Amino acid sequence: MIFTDPNIPRIRVDSPCLETNYVFPVSDINEDGIMELGKYYSSCAIRFKSLELISLDQDQWKVKGKVTFDIFYEEPKKEERIEKIGLNKFRMREITSENIDDKIDF
Repeated sequence: MIFTDPNIPRIRVDSPCLETNYVFPVSDINEDGIMELGKYYSSCAIRFKSLELISLDQDQWKVKGKVTFDIFYEEPKKEERIEKIGLNKFRMREITSENIDDKIDF
């Protein structure tokens, strides 16, 4: 993924099954003036996907958090599963068949 601003480094895509909403804005979690992003990874055929929170740090995108996204449980939407809860603090929600009664926040 390449940005129109040449000062923002590209995000490498390492998934053969790309969704149109592969990358989505989350919030400025570290309040540096640059929005952190969510990345949705698809495995093409199986139901387990992945969500990552990435942040631009010293001109490189770095992973700050990662959870499993089970498409059998589409609510809440992926954009709502990463939430800023304070300066440099965030919560990521994981819901899978192993923990259907428990919504795990990381």
